[in-house]
Amino acid sequence: MSTRKRKPRIVVRAWTQEDIPGIVECHRAAYPEYPKNAYYNERFYEMQFAAFPEGQYLAEVDGRIAGYATSLIVQLDDDAHWYTYEEITGGGTFSTHDPSGDTLYGADIGVRTEFRRMGVSRALYEKRVSLTKRYNLRRMIAYGRIPGYTEFAGKMTAEEYVQKVVAGEMADPSLSAHLRAGYTVRRVLLDFLWDDSSLNYSTLLEMPNPNYQPEKRKIAAAPLQRVVRRIRVCAAQWFMRPIQSWDEFEQTVNFFVDTANTYHSHFLLFPELFTAQLFTIMPPDLDSRAAIRRLAAMTDRYIDLFSDLAEKHGLYIIAGSQPELRNGEIYNVAYLFTPSGQYYSQDALHIPPIERTDFDQARRSTSSIRRWRALASKSATMWNFPKYRACRRSLARRLFSFRIAPTSAKHSTASGTRHNRVRSRILSTP
Repeated sequence: MSTRKRKPRIVVRAWTQEDIPGIVECHRAAYPEYPKNAYYNERFYEMQFAAFPEGQYLAEVDGRIAGYATSLIVQLDDDAHWYTYEEITGGGTFSTHDPSGDTLYGADIGVRTEFRRMGVSRALYEKRVSLTKRYNLRRMIAYGRIPGYTEFAGKMTAEEYVQKVVAGEMADPSLSAHLRAGYTVRRVLLDFLWDDSSLNYSTLLEMPNPNYQPEKRKIAAAPLQRVVRRIRVCAAQWFMRPIQSWDEFEQTVNFFVDTANTYHSHFLLFPELFTAQLFTIMPPDLDSRAAIRRLAAMTDRYIDLFSDLAEKHGLYIIAGSQPELRNGEIYNVAYLFTPSGQYYSQDALHIPPIERTDFDQARRSTSSIRRWRALASKSATMWNFPKYRACRRSLARRLFSFRIAPTSAKHSTASGTRHNRVRSRILSTP
């Protein structure tokens, strides 16, 4: 009875400084035909990592480095001569990395011979593709070797050989892998780089980014004379109205995301604790501490929603904050979701006394969270009922108890008048 060979589990991750000796070893194992003086040493990989750490990946199989991929962002002129490897990579140091560029250049990819044909190179290519989406880059280019051509040199030209490989009539160890990854061949070059195994021939490969948004690039890309980059921020003004379901909450979120995307924004900002609107879908007699814990139980759903939207629209979303239950305690946690589908969180550092009291003292029967829920559920009608007069006065005092510090004398009178007019309107509402 034959046993089926187990498919290895491939883990792709970004480099760390500690990985560099292993990368050097993998580089040498991936290109055994190179002479000793052609290999990069640790210093080169340290400089590449320092220039663009987010663009350097490795693949592990059973804890061993099976392959690696290096890349940098550049700005290339399609109408000019085609650059050499040394020109694009700064002699292999990646000193030419330009965050304002529109092209991801795949400088090198290598897989140990014993790990080839296992999907390692494909997994590394997928990470490169995710970089083009994350940074809204127009395309990814690479220069590929054609080591299989040496067998056919003299029988056909390099261009004819490449055409047959592209047509599927022949296979090349390097070019076929690039084609499977989604690259297309733009041209065949001679003496772009030194490579005896390819007789110094190489292919110029390109992979357009189907999600590229040129409008965002125009806003963000910086000319050489400008030392900063521009970003566009969309700030959501959230109306705390009663809702009937999570789907209704999600529909409102989608409206703001679509709006931010329509205006080519890079960041979308939601208010702190805007998810308190979800109190209105809970039973009205629910205890306040139970309500905040029920809201905290929705955190996974909240994370899934914003992770998907950030990745789908290529947005950085600062999704306000959301209560989170951890070790029996409630934390007010802010989240940043990125176009790559990842997210980062930060617990609130300065907790107002009212939040500290309401979250930590279970015996307290009346809390601001309860009043928040009541305010959200009654916001459309509360100003029309006399029994909410005390609530209106309390809210007005809380909202306007601070002193206004105008930035200049010119704005002092107008700001103070507007402040008093709003305060008066709330206090005098019958």
